[in-house]
Amino acid sequence: MEAYLRDYMPIKFGSPLFSKLRNKYWDKKQIAGMPLVFAIADFSSPGSMIHTRPALERYLYGYSFDAVRDEQGRTVAEPVKIIEHRWGDKVIPSGFFNIPESENISAIISTTAGTISKFNRMGILAGFDAGDVLMIRTGTLVDIDPEATSPLLFEAIVNAKGYHESWVEGLNVYHNPRAIIPLAEHIIPGAAHHHCDAEGNWTTTAPRFHPLASSTKILGGVNVAKALADFEGSAIRFGRIN
Repeated sequence: MEAYLRDYMPIKFGSPLFSKLRNKYWDKKQIAGMPLVFAIADFSSPGSMIHTRPALERYLYGYSFDAVRDEQGRTVAEPVKIIEHRWGDKVIPSGFFNIPESENISAIISTTAGTISKFNRMGILAGFDAGDVLMIRTGTLVDIDPEATSPLLFEAIVNAKGYHESWVEGLNVYHNPRAIIPLAEHIIPGAAHHHCDAEGNWTTTAPRFHPLASSTKILGGVNVAKALADFEGSAIRFGRIN
């Protein structure tokens, strides 16, 4: 898995992004002068998008991060520069935002939630259900603790009162530090906005509940009203990785 995320998937992401870059959309009159954003998602294998977000981040900025202790004993992320990604005979330079002409791209957006399960959950929330399908969502989300080295865990009963989800939830916006026309964060509210400079200093502005990845168990033939009749507590429960 380590080599898969370190090299294989960055190359997988790099191919379509580089191809899009060669189209030079910024020269088209209907686009010129406006922020230009590429969207990408991983559907390379069943469920792969749950694991491959870090690979995209490594490729875009050309950095990985190690958890180390600073002089005060606090856990901090130490950037490690990545030069290239190599898989078999295929070799590409790391750092999409460092490629010539990539300064014309304002940001890359991606989500691990652009799946059929998302539409199923949103359908339940919109009232498009017959009362016989129970959905249980589990996953990981951003831990706002500044010293956290692992994400939080969550489990949610989608049908339960108090469960909320928006279409933008889980969207990641990776801003280009070299962009000629930067993308203002307020243009995409509700998303997580990531910035990384040339020295690997990473900052993120994210909603309090921002899933990194999740999967949804769909149980058919269930009397949902009866199953939830005695349910008490929050629709979403949280835990930590031991």
